[in-house]
Amino acid sequence: MATFVYQGKKYSGETSRGTIQASSVMEASQLLKKKHIKPLSVVEQEATFANKEITLFSGVKPKLLVGYLQQFSTLINAGITVLEASTMLEEQQQDKNFKKILNEVTQDLENGSTLSDSYKKHPNAFPPLLVNVIAVAEVSGSLESNLKKMADYYEKSSANRSSIVTAMIYPIMMLIASIAVGIFLMVSIVPMFVTVFEDFDAELPAITKLTMSISDFLQTKGIVVVLAILGISIGLFFGKRNPTFRLNYDAMMLKLPGFGELMQKSNFSVFMTTLSSLLGSSVPMVKALEMSGEVVKNTFIKQMVQQCEVEVSQGGRISSIFSNSFAVPLLATQMVKVGESTGSLEDMLEKLSVIYEREVDESTKRIKTIIEPLVLLVICGIVGFIVAAIMLPMFAMYSAVQG
Repeated sequence: MATFVYQGKKYSGETSRGTIQASSVMEASQLLKKKHIKPLSVVEQEATFANKEITLFSGVKPKLLVGYLQQFSTLINAGITVLEASTMLEEQQQDKNFKKILNEVTQDLENGSTLSDSYKKHPNAFPPLLVNVIAVAEVSGSLESNLKKMADYYEKSSANRSSIVTAMIYPIMMLIASIAVGIFLMVSIVPMFVTVFEDFDAELPAITKLTMSISDFLQTKGIVVVLAILGISIGLFFGKRNPTFRLNYDAMMLKLPGFGELMQKSNFSVFMTTLSSLLGSSVPMVKALEMSGEVVKNTFIKQMVQQCEVEVSQGGRISSIFSNSFAVPLLATQMVKVGESTGSLEDMLEKLSVIYEREVDESTKRIKTIIEPLVLLVICGIVGFIVAAIMLPMFAMYSAVQG
């Protein structure tokens, strides 16, 4: 969308000047006419930082998108035209950002654009996957059913992502808290007793000596630890931009005990759900594989999906690629093979997506259940270790004074 400076006359004869957002001079002129303004001159304004449209934080939340698609599907099913449904949904939308986007979509529809072309102009609100499915639906005449399927798809994807994030936040916060408590005790509390122990001039327990050494290291060379952590973090950040490093890193992550299985099932849950939704929306297999690969986060699995795309385009089968990859669960390979043999691949993929959604949910709950007590044990262990290192020499001093 560009900004246009216009001069015109209202039908009442008054002069009108201002700016308007549009994708072309013709569209700007049409929008002005709808506002009962006769355009005399329409000039595109050069984009500057002051007037350009800021889209950094203009993404639409999945919850809003799901509700919009569900309502759109219901309206179309009730016999309301796409333009009328779009207008109604725009008027009742409460979110200002999304309302502005829907207003532009409605204007594009009024100017003769298709729904998919209108969506394509707003990638922050309507993902490419949705745009492609809507484009197929417009050709096949299945817009209502495809809108509903995509609403279900985004609802499932959002719930799956939320369950994983929720399951991991608490353990991570607890782990950070335990490390912070340990560092605080080592840097602030332990040094207070070091002088006392040195004045005592007696043989200290091994646990006390170790604690004093760690405390001294953190005070004198703690910056080295911080720099090392920053260096590793920066190295991983930039390393992931290298395709070879990212591929090997993602493959290694899939082999991690516990977490590797969760990542594997999470990626396959998204992949199977997307692929089954696309095939159910009459998208050709090769195109469906290409689009499904785009939503997979793990690059190793993404590469495998690309191999499936090549294999299918040459007349081969997905199961032949699945059977040769350690990243594919055995159940997925077996069910896809049966689906290809019986002509029920779409049904098998849908069943697999349900299975993996449940397993991801169960795995996240299991990991959370296991990690929570482990983190508490770590915190208790750190505190107990430091307390023991301080109290043992204190007891020895007390005994010496009593003796």
